[in-house]
Amino acid sequence: MAFGLRWRLRPLPRRITVTSLGLDQLGARLPALMLRDEQRLRRRLDQARSTKDPALRERQAVAVADEIVRAEARIARRRTSVPVLRYPQELPVSQARAELTAAIAEHQVVVVAGETGSGKTTQLPKICLELGRGVRGLIGHTQPRRLAARTIAARIFDELGTPLGATVGWKVRFTDDVSDDTLVKLMTDGVLLARAQPERRLPARLPRRNPSSPAGPQGRHHLGHDRPGTLRRSLHRDPGPPGAGGRGVRAYVPGGGSLPTGDRSG
Repeated sequence: MAFGLRWRLRPLPRRITVTSLGLDQLGARLPALMLRDEQRLRRRLDQARSTKDPALRERQAVAVADEIVRAEARIARRRTSVPVLRYPQELPVSQARAELTAAIAEHQVVVVAGETGSGKTTQLPKICLELGRGVRGLIGHTQPRRLAARTIAARIFDELGTPLGATVGWKVRFTDDVSDDTLVKLMTDGVLLARAQPERRLPARLPRRNPSSPAGPQGRHHLGHDRPGTLRRSLHRDPGPPGAGGRGVRAYVPGGGSLPTGDRSG
């Protein structure tokens, strides 16, 4: 008895391409990335959308998808690099930590006035880290002088227990000790203003900076008078509240010891 073998050829499943899934799905993943990656990859997605050649558009979409995967791994590494945060209880800022945390979370601009030595300069960056700032972008922390920027950076990384240049970095003229894993960046007023100068303002979507924490008595350096104006102009351009999805520049301004602590509502 002869048996006949009957073969039925099954068609191969259609290859699901990035373009067939849609560029919109890729775009929906961008807000979870670092700000600089979001901007860069959004421009590339827009370029892919405007490409008329289907084959070229497919290659561009695949390349962007690969970049998104790497960017997702990068921001995941930054989230896990946030150290354990401890606050010296003897400092007034540590004692007001709950109130400050709520204020920073709910407002775009927070002005903190306190006596010299109350912990504004060293503890506010840690409160920002606790709120999740510094992951999608850097926490910018300014000082009027180069020596002060280096000294404050050393104090903060010593409290965090991390090496300088890792979680906490610093940049002054001719010196840049900032890595891809840096969450808090100490800098002079001049570094911040020099970066903003070519753009005439701080962009609403800062590619490498989250909050800006100017510190120290405002009158000690002539650049201190330009810095609030720079922040004010960028805040007016994007006044959306952070809690409602706004992308405005976050400014946490700890006032120096020379700032009166009375009512400044006017």
